[in-house]
Amino acid sequence: MSDESKITVITKYSTGGAESHTGGLTSSGSGDPDSLTNSSPVEFQELSCPAPGIRTLSTYNYSHVTVEEVRGISGHPKLHRHDYFEMIFPLSGRFEMQIESMLRSFERWDLCVLNCTTKHTEHFEQGDSLFYLHLSADYLRAEPTLEKVSLRSFGQMSEFFYRDIGDSARHYKSCIHFHYVGGDMISPLHRIFTQMRAEMEHKEPGFQLLEYALVFRIFCILNDPAYYRAEYINFGSDDGASLALSAKQILDRTNRKMTKDELSERLNYDAEYINRIFKRHYGYSIPEYNRRRCMQLAADMLQNTRLSVSEICRRVDYTNRTHFYRMFAEQYGCTPIEYRARQFSSVSSSAKPKQ
Repeated sequence: MSDESKITVITKYSTGGAESHTGGLTSSGSGDPDSLTNSSPVEFQELSCPAPGIRTLSTYNYSHVTVEEVRGISGHPKLHRHDYFEMIFPLSGRFEMQIESMLRSFERWDLCVLNCTTKHTEHFEQGDSLFYLHLSADYLRAEPTLEKVSLRSFGQMSEFFYRDIGDSARHYKSCIHFHYVGGDMISPLHRIFTQMRAEMEHKEPGFQLLEYALVFRIFCILNDPAYYRAEYINFGSDDGASLALSAKQILDRTNRKMTKDELSERLNYDAEYINRIFKRHYGYSIPEYNRRRCMQLAADMLQNTRLSVSEICRRVDYTNRTHFYRMFAEQYGCTPIEYRARQFSSVSSSAKPKQ
């Protein structure tokens, strides 16, 4: 998680009495420190990560425009939720988020919509660039009366938004992953979001009505199968399956041992809880799975490279060669040198021509 005591916020541009580096966002006064509120009915943000530990955030809403640079960031933000709907639109390529206990990847031009009760955190990487759109419940309730222009006319997508407005849906955790299916063509959402940013920046007379029309166009494009395929995800009780899978995905992507505490920081869950859930679903504790996977990587390198055993030991993050030999022998019944010799012998035998 980020060490907030070392974060520096530099305001590069501000109009209209901006509040803070989070735009109009503040912690909820409801007693939930993980819930953020927004005083603006609709807000647009553009975020970029030009270098490690640096993010640039531009915020546009009805009252102000703010451009700020945040320095000294480390790790990922903690899990949080909002009192508004959030749309996230990746501009630069694959982007990863943790949504509740699920690790989720979004391709360029995909769009994620999160309801007001779903906890999430973005896994920012250098080079990431995103658009955000925040819509409050009041904004959705107070839609203008225009013929054939209503956000309530989009079937299941409208149900997602308007169901969450009522008090009975406070504990309904869900999101929509809109997969872009338009091929190499730039998503038309990019043009609409860019226009929305310009309207909020210049605030010409009637810009609020234009903003509503643009939100309506966003709904139309998301509902068009020529551009998007909607995947509705409900985070009901899954017995920890999504958390266990997220932990496994992270472990499988690294070529070294990862401790329970490192996983805990990455996934924002207690280390021992992750370990229990993981063992329930995969039959191994996290240390056991780490060891087996490291030995599998070592065996692959012994078979397919000419690296020395010492170098392979280092690459799978073992500093004690004796301990590495013992762990390898427990899993494969022989030493690393014997394993390599057997594999070489097997290949040589199969390569000999039949008499």
